[in-house]
Amino acid sequence: MAIKKNNTIIRIKHKNTRTKRTYSLSKYVSGLTYIDNATGEGDTLDVTFTGSYSFLDKFYPGKKDLLYCTIEKYSDSSKKKKLVNNQSFHVDSVSFDGLTTCTIKGISTPPNNCFAKTPRTKTYKKTTLKNIAGIIAKRTGIKLYYNAPKINIKNIKQNKETDCSFLSSLCTEYGIAMKIYSNKLVVFAEDKFEKKKSITTIKPNHLIEGSLSCDIDLIHQYTGFRFKYKPDKNHTSTNWCKWVDIKPLIFVDIGECDSESDGYLKGSAKVNEANKNMQIVRFEVPGSAKYAAATCIRLNGFYRAINGKYYINQVTHNYDAERGYTCSIEARLIQPRIRRSK
Repeated sequence: MAIKKNNTIIRIKHKNTRTKRTYSLSKYVSGLTYIDNATGEGDTLDVTFTGSYSFLDKFYPGKKDLLYCTIEKYSDSSKKKKLVNNQSFHVDSVSFDGLTTCTIKGISTPPNNCFAKTPRTKTYKKTTLKNIAGIIAKRTGIKLYYNAPKINIKNIKQNKETDCSFLSSLCTEYGIAMKIYSNKLVVFAEDKFEKKKSITTIKPNHLIEGSLSCDIDLIHQYTGFRFKYKPDKNHTSTNWCKWVDIKPLIFVDIGECDSESDGYLKGSAKVNEANKNMQIVRFEVPGSAKYAAATCIRLNGFYRAINGKYYINQVTHNYDAERGYTCSIEARLIQPRIRRSK
C-alpha cells in the first residue's frame, strides 16, 4: 500500500526476473530522485527503500529487471494527477546502507550491449535519418517515435561506434534531438517544441526561497556558417567546389557537404546548437505534475535580465519522506535560430 504524504503518493513496482514476480514496493519508499532530460541522455531513477530485510532476500534484483514509477500529486480537492504513468526503468545497480536501507538505480537506456556498448561498422547509402533511426531501434528491440522533418542522407559510415553514440552524433549534426524514454527511441525537432505555448508562468513567489541562479553569455559563439559542395556531380575537377557563406561575422566551417540543402541543414544546426544555452536559469519549486523536460515555461516578475520564454532542459523530481516532493528545474532562454534551409 502506498503512503500518502504531503499530498504526494509514490508508486513503485518491481518486475523481478529472478523470481518471475512483480512486487509493489511503494510502502518502503523513503526517498526518490527522477531525472527527466530533454535530449542527449536517457532518464534516470534512484529510489531508496527502508524498513525491510526483504531487499537482501525476496526483493533482491535479478538481471533484466524493470522498475515502474508513478508520482501522484493531489490538490486540496483530492484530484489525482500523475507525473509518470508507468514509466519503465532498467535496473542498473543496487546498494545497501546497513541491513534495512536499500537504493536501487534505474536507467531508461536499454542495457543490452547492442545499443550502448558494442562498436559497429556499417555504411548507410541513399537513406534518411528516420530510416537509420528505425534500423537501430529495431535492432535494439525498442519502438521508434519520430517527430522531425525528413532528412535525406546520401552516404554515411558508422565506423566502430555504438548505435547510441552514432545516432546521437548524427542527430546533433542535423539539429535534431534524441532521447530514450520508457523503452522508446524518441527523435524530435527541438525548434518545433520551442514554438509551443508555455505550460505555465513562473513568478518569484512560486520559487523555493534562495534557489534561483542564472548564467548569461553575452557574445554568440557563432553568427553564421560556411560550407562547400560540388554543384555538378559530373564536374571533371574533384578539387573544385562552390563555397557558401551565411552571415560570416563569426562563422564555423562545416566543410564539404552532399548538396547545398545539406550544407544549410548542417550549418544552421551547428550554429543553433552552439548558441542555444547562452542563458540558463536553475531554480526549485514545490513538486508538480506539470513540469517536464522539452516543454516551455515563461518567467515573469524577475526584471528584464531574466524575464522571458524558456525551454526546459532538465527536471529533477525529488521526494523525501520528511521534506516532501519538489522539482529542480534547469531551463534555457529560447534564442533566435538561424533558418534550416535556403
